[in-house]
Amino acid sequence: MLSGPQWLTVQQTFYSGFAIVGGITEILGLISTAFLAYLLREQRTVFILTLAATLSFAGMLALFAFGNNPFNQQVMSWTPATIPANWREIRNAWDSFHAASSALAALALILLLITTLQDMISPALPRVGRISVLFAHSRLRRSPHNPFARRSRAHTRGKRWRH
Repeated sequence: MLSGPQWLTVQQTFYSGFAIVGGITEILGLISTAFLAYLLREQRTVFILTLAATLSFAGMLALFAFGNNPFNQQVMSWTPATIPANWREIRNAWDSFHAASSALAALALILLLITTLQDMISPALPRVGRISVLFAHSRLRRSPHNPFARRSRAHTRGKRWRH
């Protein structure tokens, strides 16, 4: 664990520069995801997934604005000589807000990846619920590009393929 002055140095050095670049990219991520949701509004499933990703980005930014940022403002005013006695509690609260906002960012990324996969799946699959039938669809199960596809006996050398 870092001592109080070491932790303060890391916070004031690393996060002050990250705020500019990170803030701009996170806001652009929110705007572009909201725009993507608008463009996909006619396709129910991908629209809902993209809207959920947009809300996750918005939640992440709200956690930063009302959680991390007040702590950042407070920490930036400290010097190694003026670190308060409860700096560990403040650090732990900052870490909790940061972990929650990171979880929302990860959720947004996962939702956008699912949206992309949803849109790339063969049009032969049903429009609603394509993800749930992805691996059950017979064409995909037999596809040479599907690593989970049934293999011929020549591939398994006499071993039974479990599916």
